[in-house]
Amino acid sequence: MKSKVFIAAAMFLLLTHAAFSQRTITGHVINADNALDMPGVSIIVKNTTVGTVTDDSGNFSLNVPNNDAIIVVSFIGFQSIEMPVGTQSQFDITLKPDVFALDNVVVSATRTPHSIYAVPASVAVVTKARIEESPALYADETLRGISGVYLKKTKPTDQLTSVTLRGFSGDARTLVLLDGIPLNDGYNQNVNWKAVPTDAISKVEVVKGGFSSLYGGSAMGGVINILTEIPNEEAITLHSNYGTFNTFNSSVSYSNRFLKNKKLSFFITAGQISSDGYPSNLYQAAGSAGEGTIPVTGWQKTTNNKGVDYYLLGHMGDNWMKQTQFYTKLSYSINPTSQLDFSFSSGISNYGYSNSKSYLVNESGRPVNSGSITINDDGVMKKITVNPHNFMQGPGNKTSNSYKLFYKTSINNVSLTSYLGFLNDESSYITLSKGATPDGGPGYINSSSPKWSFIADAQANIPVGNHNLIIGADYKLSRANIREINLSDWRDEETETTFKYSIDGKQEFISPFAQAEINIAEGLKSFLGVRYDYFRNIGGKCKEGDDEETYENTTKGQLSPKLGIVYTPEMELDVFKVKTIRVSAGQSFRTPTLYNLYRTWYSATTTYLSNPNLKPETAFSWEAGIVLSLFSDYTKITFDYYQSYLSSQIYSTEISTGVKQQNNAGKGAIKGFEISLNQNVTSFMDININLTNQSTEITENESDPSSIGKQFTLVPNLIYNIGVNFHKGPASLILSYNYTDKVFSTANNSDIVQGAYGGYDEQKLLDGKFSYKLNKNINMSLSVNNILDKEYFQYYLTSGRSYTIGLIAKF
Repeated sequence: MKSKVFIAAAMFLLLTHAAFSQRTITGHVINADNALDMPGVSIIVKNTTVGTVTDDSGNFSLNVPNNDAIIVVSFIGFQSIEMPVGTQSQFDITLKPDVFALDNVVVSATRTPHSIYAVPASVAVVTKARIEESPALYADETLRGISGVYLKKTKPTDQLTSVTLRGFSGDARTLVLLDGIPLNDGYNQNVNWKAVPTDAISKVEVVKGGFSSLYGGSAMGGVINILTEIPNEEAITLHSNYGTFNTFNSSVSYSNRFLKNKKLSFFITAGQISSDGYPSNLYQAAGSAGEGTIPVTGWQKTTNNKGVDYYLLGHMGDNWMKQTQFYTKLSYSINPTSQLDFSFSSGISNYGYSNSKSYLVNESGRPVNSGSITINDDGVMKKITVNPHNFMQGPGNKTSNSYKLFYKTSINNVSLTSYLGFLNDESSYITLSKGATPDGGPGYINSSSPKWSFIADAQANIPVGNHNLIIGADYKLSRANIREINLSDWRDEETETTFKYSIDGKQEFISPFAQAEINIAEGLKSFLGVRYDYFRNIGGKCKEGDDEETYENTTKGQLSPKLGIVYTPEMELDVFKVKTIRVSAGQSFRTPTLYNLYRTWYSATTTYLSNPNLKPETAFSWEAGIVLSLFSDYTKITFDYYQSYLSSQIYSTEISTGVKQQNNAGKGAIKGFEISLNQNVTSFMDININLTNQSTEITENESDPSSIGKQFTLVPNLIYNIGVNFHKGPASLILSYNYTDKVFSTANNSDIVQGAYGGYDEQKLLDGKFSYKLNKNINMSLSVNNILDKEYFQYYLTSGRSYTIGLIAKF
């Protein structure tokens, strides 16, 4: 009995001591840059899960266990600090921005700011410094060298560049954002990469893996978010470059902060790019047995991309282009927790062809570009009928304008963000018809106008104890009107004659989503997300000549769940440190495009029917990854393994002789891994090496059984990149080598020939850029692309080695 009384008394004394030892501290946190209050700052008692965050005024209150406690004060993008509590009760804390840390903070993976190591996904960040050091001319070129990324760019003037992530081919399966606004257009989900000036980019976040649970359709291979400038000081920047093919690139940028406490920031940039181009588009044809009326020489024997004998007869001229880019952004800091932004981006492209050429000459030595010609192929006579329009290609233009109004605020520690966006993306191109010559003649114009998307988004980040809950919703309405009209004179768009075809339609999406970020234990978090996309296909119609078909409105829905777990143990094993272990799995999808739904067209032998009843393509994906560092973070190794299983893939299926219709006819699988090594060799040199090895397989395809077992179109099996960066005093040198395996453009992989027009050859590219800073204001550079002068085809003939000299002046 006495022992029980003694134990009870001892426990009472211990509990009483603990209660009296525990006390409350308070404090206030400000930003060292501008002395503004900092809401949302994390204050945690070290080695515990006890913590809080600052309120809208930067204030906090926290119970600490005793005077020996240490508090850790941290905020994304700022230097963390540790402070012993001691006998102090009030803390006035100033946090300094951490420029290096900001480069490693991403928002796209979870829709909230997190360290790149604290998200359940493989994320690559391209910083502004790296963009300026690289030879990238357009936004898509900044992605070169990232593991898991395949950039399909057929030529410098390519208007349909696409980016593939993790085996999902094409822009329709990769979501591209500009400050959170989708850039995928409303017709076939293409992205006009040329509409985003590189001068405006602060960084690019590439988040790999399925992310429909947060972003909806198209986010199957991943999400690319292009983030733009918010200036900190007044600056004027002038860029000027000149290079091969008489290529000029010049721009001017201005940024500043105004009003009391510099609450209003302003950025504007405008530039122009022009080039005379080179003959990228060739004219080749197969011959038939027999003789024509005009014996010719000058042709070259070749094959098409499937190995069939063809004859190269000429080219369609130098592919010139001229482009104007403009971007501006206004940002107003209403108070420490509220901000209002407006941005506008515009890109206008014009392109065409000049100085086309026939290689053919007759017996008198005169050029031939029309008539029935005879080719003597080692005694075997072949005849081909050629016309002037075969050696020509028409001009085109493209205009993209995007607008965004963004607002964020915080109420009782709940962060609220919302934006309205509008993307207007219109284009036209002219095709020459038989009878056309350089002096005029028939053709037709294909134009897309109107083609637009309206987007609205609202999101709330709600702290729940030591956890976080995101709830929100998206709304999107897209419309596309595409039409073709005959021209009596292809050189003049005003000479319209008869109508050929048109399609028109809308798509509407209403999409609520939620994500719970749960702190399971110290360093261990789970992310559980779900999104439901309800969408309608509205007002679809297709007109071909005098025949018009109107489609019924259809409604569908798609649920996209995802679970991710990330562990950041900072576990040290001899020279190794385990920085991140992550795993995730989820469902992603893409909706049928307006092209898939409503575009019916005819070739000489086949009718291709649209299908307004198509279902979304879907994919179940999972991945696991680990990030290690060695030798005090001088070496970083990243490894990721991933798999995806695709269903309801859209193919054109033959439903009767000469008639095909788009249907959900296919299934497929992707399996692959990525491994990256980043090595700081010295204080002035670092090396980056990565390898992507993946296999893609069509496992089911009712439209083409011969494609089963073959790899996906326009997806390489093997990619590796080697980059070496030198920085010494005012000089820097960037060298990058890229190898990309051959890809196929046909589902049955029949385009097997390397070095043939229309094929996609393997790439072995060595690029470099040397820069020298003359003083604090002036930087000179020399860039050389394709240093080894490799000739290869990416459908079109590529340009070979090219040079660019550049000047950057900052004041």
